[in-house]
Amino acid sequence: MAIGFIGLGNLGTAITTRLSQLGETLVVYNRNIEKIKDLGYEIVSSPKEILQKCDVIFLCLFDSEAVKQILTGDNGLLCEELKGKTIIDLTTNHYEEVLEFHKLVNDFGANYLENPVFGSVAPALKGELTVVSSGKIEVLEAMKPILEKIAKEIGIAANRSGQWRYRMGDYRVTCEIIDEEVVVLALTLGRRKDI
Repeated sequence: MAIGFIGLGNLGTAITTRLSQLGETLVVYNRNIEKIKDLGYEIVSSPKEILQKCDVIFLCLFDSEAVKQILTGDNGLLCEELKGKTIIDLTTNHYEEVLEFHKLVNDFGANYLENPVFGSVAPALKGELTVVSSGKIEVLEAMKPILEKIAKEIGIAANRSGQWRYRMGDYRVTCEIIDEEVVVLALTLGRRKDI
């Protein structure tokens, strides 16, 4: 069965390119249909329509507000057709709002797998993203073969939002960058590196 994909910005387009190169059939939705018309995928006119063709739907959106709109808006994903299906959300969501998304989707008898992404277009095209998964472990295990097509590392945020782990990783990277910049500045000012 085809994989659904909602949100074909730069990262979403790179991920769909990767999936397509690995032989996956994609059905896509994007707010701006004009932007995706030449990509060669089957295009649907609403998020709800994607549910008629796909059991697994990726979201790769700008923020939590965009996710909420895709879920709850007119012809959104929250409907009877969602039952038994899985949403894999790659969006960097607000850590409190993502808990609401888990509940909303689960209340419709579906699965929500939160997977914030570390990486950009270049690693996405090579299947070298890092994702931090949060959701039911059995759902993660079932979706792992698909996730392994886009990610070289899959972290598991047991009993916590993946957004929490994502933020901690973000802070670690920021601290490493600052540390390197301080060393460069110290060397530039003629200070010894070992001080």
